Amino acid sequence: MTEKNICRIAVIASSLPRLTRIMSLLVDEQINHHDDYNLQHILLQYLPCVAQFDQYRNESTQEWIPYLVNVDYHPELLPPSDVTLPTNLLDLANQQGTISNETEAKDGSYFPIITNIVIGNGIDNDTCSQHIQSYFQTLFSIDIPIHTMEPSPPYTTLSDELQAFQALSPEEKEVKTRNGTMGPGKMVYLIRTVGQTRIQEWLFYEQLQREEEMQRLEQLALEQQNQPPEEEEEEEHVIDPNKVRYACRICRNILFGQDDLIEHNAKASSKPCQSYFLLQSLPWMKPKASSSTNQLDNDLRETLGRLVCQKCQAKLGTWNWSGTPCSCGAWVVPAFQFPKSKIDAVPPLPSTSMNASLATTTLASNGIW
Repeated sequence: MTEKNICRIAVIASSLPRLTRIMSLLVDEQINHHDDYNLQHILLQYLPCVAQFDQYRNESTQEWIPYLVNVDYHPELLPPSDVTLPTNLLDLANQQGTISNETEAKDGSYFPIITNIVIGNGIDNDTCSQHIQSYFQTLFSIDIPIHTMEPSPPYTTLSDELQAFQALSPEEKEVKTRNGTMGPGKMVYLIRTVGQTRIQEWLFYEQLQREEEMQRLEQLALEQQNQPPEEEEEEEHVIDPNKVRYACRICRNILFGQDDLIEHNAKASSKPCQSYFLLQSLPWMKPKASSSTNQLDNDLRETLGRLVCQKCQAKLGTWNWSGTPCSCGAWVVPAFQFPKSKIDAVPPLPSTSMNASLATTTLASNGIW
């Protein structure tokens, strides 16, 4: 893909001298009137071609029927460009997958490989125009819009207008050509008008695409803003029932297990530990988004705070990221502290074998065995 988006127009003339004159006027106009489109990374590129026709006589009607022999491409008539020029039409047709093609053009991203065909003086037969259009359609596999010169009043055919132009003086020809009303100047005016119109249409469509994308993004941002915050899934914390568990003394709600406790080194002349300390914070200590009760006290993003039972809201202990001393003299960091006066130790559940042994002892003592 090139850096510039290229709007290509095939310029078709009936002879090489006529085509050379037309291209010379186009190049001079590009130099004297710099295109604003180039500032927008759009390049008008012309493909100068000569259509060669022959004819044969219809045996039944005795009419002469024209047919297209070939379309010769003349890149030597183009000025130097910072964009690579096609060396022949067949190579250009093979580039459709790498430059700009009809599929990409549907979403406004790129121009078609050739946007328009402009046919000049000397090819004023509708059948000839159809042959040229069919040739390009077969070569590029797309339907390319075609534009032909129309005679200006009071002339009824392009041949009559051309004869009248040739009868003018050199000064009059220069004026007509410069004004784009007759002769090759009229062809140049048509080519430029077709190209500018196509680019304006593309720019308008591109602007609509940008506006629609902006509206879509704004709507998406608004929808995301109005969506309620997703509640974080509560982490699962499994307390082993086969070990000692610890519950709220008031409501008997199980809070943590033996595996959650942290061991700390007491001093030699220490007093007994009066508190339980946990290795880390547990999921139930974190505030829920839907709960406002003691949310500030339970917000573990702060430095310190209270720990309350999530079932009965009784105060159970405190937490402090900086640490706190135990009654035994050891310093615990971080400290998730529960005074033993607030907590009940729940013995482990009896296993199946213990239940069976207990049942056997009970039956024997009752004299059943």
